[in-house]
Amino acid sequence: MNMAAAPKSAGEAILRLPVDQIDIPADRLRALKPEQAAAIGEAIKADRQYDAISVARLPGKSRYVLVDGLHRLHGCRAVGLAEIEARVVSADRDSRRRQEVLSAWARADDDAFDKAAQVAAMADLAKVPDDADDEETASAMIALTAGWDEIACEALGISRRSLFNYLKIHRFYTDDQKALMRLAKQAGELVPLIRLAALPPEDFALAFAAIGKGCTIAEAFAFIAPAPVNGWDKQKAKVIKAAAKWQPHELRELIDELRALYRAATNGKAAG
Repeated sequence: MNMAAAPKSAGEAILRLPVDQIDIPADRLRALKPEQAAAIGEAIKADRQYDAISVARLPGKSRYVLVDGLHRLHGCRAVGLAEIEARVVSADRDSRRRQEVLSAWARADDDAFDKAAQVAAMADLAKVPDDADDEETASAMIALTAGWDEIACEALGISRRSLFNYLKIHRFYTDDQKALMRLAKQAGELVPLIRLAALPPEDFALAFAAIGKGCTIAEAFAFIAPAPVNGWDKQKAKVIKAAAKWQPHELRELIDELRALYRAATNGKAAG
């Protein structure tokens, strides 16, 4: 096959490129789902490719680098297709990253960790000033960048609270922990993952071990802190939870008051 050269300017044409001439960056914002990729590949083989993937050719390179279309590219490889339709886009690093983020966000599924990676990437883009022409300058200027959170929220259409919650789970969970949560099918919702991350280290370890054995996040919480079974237990648990945050002198006052109440209830017959 005579492979067409890259267009003079990005986006001029859609090419048919050999699938083995397209490199996939390691830091993709969506985890590969092999079954989904294979299904897409079969659909392309049976019918046709409706959406071209996006690629870029970096300066001085003969091969292409993938920008958007991870599952389409893997799908074509999985079913033995030699070529894929591709649109060449700007090789600028930030432009490529922004397109990848927005495209991945538009296709976001039920994987909260994928979404968190996309939010983190958009936050990084929003933090770097347009006139920062190298990484050292960008790093030095990030601290001075105002309003990056508003920029990221507007680009993704999410609230500021959601932005920081996604950033929290992106940074808190290790890659191995994310993989285990995906395997356990517990990576789909943001709020339970935030609650899990907020546990004390020893409780987190117990809960995570339970999830590794097949429990859901809710079942893991029940395992480390069984739910009260009646109204009295609920009220007692609420008081104890609040008291855990008190200062020592506040706890002492509570104990003294409870002793006085107990003595009154037993007509003064209770010991010390």
